[in-house]
Amino acid sequence: MSLFRKIQSTAALCLALLFLVLSLAACSDGGGVVLSCDGVEFDEKAYAYWYIQLKDYYVSSYSDIEDTDECWKSEISDLGITYGEFVDDKIRTQIRYYLAGNLLFKEYGLSVPKSVTAGIDEDIDDAINSFGSRSAYDKYLESKYGIDSKEYRTIKLMEQKYYLVYDYLYNSETGIDLATAEEIDRYYQENYARIKYYMVRKNYDYEYDDDGNRVVDSSGKYVLVELTDEQKAENKKKIEDAYEKIQKGESIDTYIKKDFPDESKNYPNGYYVLQNEYYGYLFTSTVINAAFEIEPGEVTFCENEDAYFIVQRLTLADKAYEGSDKDQFTDIADYAVGDKFEARFAEIIERIVADDALVEKYSVLTVD
Repeated sequence: MSLFRKIQSTAALCLALLFLVLSLAACSDGGGVVLSCDGVEFDEKAYAYWYIQLKDYYVSSYSDIEDTDECWKSEISDLGITYGEFVDDKIRTQIRYYLAGNLLFKEYGLSVPKSVTAGIDEDIDDAINSFGSRSAYDKYLESKYGIDSKEYRTIKLMEQKYYLVYDYLYNSETGIDLATAEEIDRYYQENYARIKYYMVRKNYDYEYDDDGNRVVDSSGKYVLVELTDEQKAENKKKIEDAYEKIQKGESIDTYIKKDFPDESKNYPNGYYVLQNEYYGYLFTSTVINAAFEIEPGEVTFCENEDAYFIVQRLTLADKAYEGSDKDQFTDIADYAVGDKFEARFAEIIERIVADDALVEKYSVLTVD
């Protein structure tokens, strides 16, 4: 899985990452204060623990990442920054999200249920039993994170405060700050584009049987065959001629129906897409980015190493997420909630006071 494609996705995918992480850095007696806001503080010991956990998450979860200086210093060409700079920014932002969550937990006067506390204590007891004694477990925590089991318990309680305040605000059934119908529609209007696109491959094309149907292999995938130089030239001219005619008013549907009848049948109104979303093989960021660079009614040409594309942007249909195309919007309510989450937490993040020297001390290049 590609790191860049995966983690530049929508707010929904960002929230999923927060719930996958194992810990929250927040203790009161472990070095200088790194971040603070309205009485909620993250100290250096806890900050370092959090940084190690998140770095481990990125290294273990994404195929683009290796824990080497060469990898961290290499550039993500689409962004113009290094992998290290990119991941450092993600980690530092997520720590701030957690601080904001704990501050809201305090402001709302919430409490940690006894069942949650009991669950944390049970997990710690299991770890102690696994290591043979509390002192052995403390020795492990000290060597890896610089904390003991008491501090670890505090960290886990702080972690649960984030989960609890998130559930209080955004639980799909009981949350007090869910997206309203008006907010969902505004999110739709501001973030989606409706497009149709026609594609011609550069290097490979589908294999067809004698009846003109695309050949499918045993796994259900279309079989591709390598193009000759002559065929490559023909395909380039084919897309150029089509683009010229579409610019002059010919319908893009003429070409889609001819070469991609299934797509034409299954998506007669086109695709509803989100900026920066990853939709799968050949429905690439090339198409998505091009769609958001033009206005409804316009058409553009783009290409990547695999194919040429003609992309047409269409006017959004009114509340398409409630109509015949609703299957393309299964997560729109979650996305709208994510938008509210980011806006609410951004206001707190702007007020966070940081010790810049301590923040800069920690990076993917400096923590093990």
